[in-house]
Amino acid sequence: PGTAVAAFIVLYIMLCFFAMLSLLTGMVNSSFMASQKGEEQRKLNEIEDHRAHFADALTSVFSSSEQCKSGYLSRAEFKAVLETHPAVLQQMKRLDVDTTVDELMHLFDGLGKIPDVQEMLRSIEVAGHVGALRQDLTDQHQEALAKSAGQTSDLRMELAAA
Repeated sequence: PGTAVAAFIVLYIMLCFFAMLSLLTGMVNSSFMASQKGEEQRKLNEIEDHRAHFADALTSVFSSSEQCKSGYLSRAEFKAVLETHPAVLQQMKRLDVDTTVDELMHLFDGLGKIPDVQEMLRSIEVAGHVGALRQDLTDQHQEALAKSAGQTSDLRMELAAA
């Protein structure tokens, strides 16, 4: 009996040791995961801040180089901005947009082939108003049905009483 008890005690101690080791590993792993998630969030916030600052700076550069102040850049003005401000391309590379002046000019040329954006926005706006109008009509229809059902039940009660 003494050997069997000693064997169970050793087995119990090993089981407790592995349970404690598992708990300790889980706590360390959880701590590392929380730290990594915090670091990823910080990096995302940093990139988002950089994008916002870059957008402001880019808007400023484009508006200062616009000659006719119409709110639009001509192809020549756009190309001049890209060539005279190499920092624009450097900042784009920092944001993982690896491109060249020629590629950007190709994209600029493609903008003229896009259908009228204002017309598209108006269509979306009209579709939104139609959807809201449908919802209003549906709500009014349901209210009318509920009112009609109430009047019908009142009429039934009157007939039943008579």
